[in-house]
Amino acid sequence: MIGAVAEETSEGRGGAGKKTGSSALVVQAIQHIDALIGRGLLRPGDAISEPEVGAALSIGRVPVREAIRILAGEGILELVPNRSARVRLVEPDEILERFELLTWMSACAMERLVVEGAHEELADDLIGIARRIEQRGKGMDAAATMREINRFHAHIIRSCGNRYLADVASRTRMNHYTRSVVMILGHRAINAGAPKYLQMAQAIKNGDEGKAIKILLKQARKVLNDYRVDRGFVERSRMDGRPLSI
Repeated sequence: MIGAVAEETSEGRGGAGKKTGSSALVVQAIQHIDALIGRGLLRPGDAISEPEVGAALSIGRVPVREAIRILAGEGILELVPNRSARVRLVEPDEILERFELLTWMSACAMERLVVEGAHEELADDLIGIARRIEQRGKGMDAAATMREINRFHAHIIRSCGNRYLADVASRTRMNHYTRSVVMILGHRAINAGAPKYLQMAQAIKNGDEGKAIKILLKQARKVLNDYRVDRGFVERSRMDGRPLSI
């Protein structure tokens, strides 16, 4: 299975595997470990085996160790004395902060689409993703819904034309935390919001990015408020029973 992920990661790099030099090998190792975590083959608390990663990619241990050091610096892995590293356990609040940040970055990307001009092809792609979100939302697999939601955000951010925004968004590593987000927010909360993404995509297709942003932020605010209310972090208004704004 790990070897299969290595082949898939290599194909997905767009030719990066053809580069030579230690830096290319480090990038290759980072992407491979990323893929293992993203697909759930490595979970929080699992140890990273330097020999297995090296063997899967046919590279030495030096670039693997450098990749581990970089991922530890980004908070993805945790260095353990005399035991290499393991996938870091992440607290629920941190995961939700990443989710909130991704939402704000998507809103910024939508705002930038106004400057970029026509984007009918992007809107059509988003409508396709949104329909899959809605379809997944009607089922019982909220993790599948969340994966499509991550894809929706990533596509907007990558298409807005700001490479720095795309780089920061990739560092949220939301694809790593799909199952965790489902466990924290609950299946019902995620699936209930699925239809909103088609509304966003259609608003973008109609050139009304402002409406799409409002839908996005309102939905994110509701999800986060509901979570905090359920756990006693936000007081409910005595007048109308709704959570106070965050």
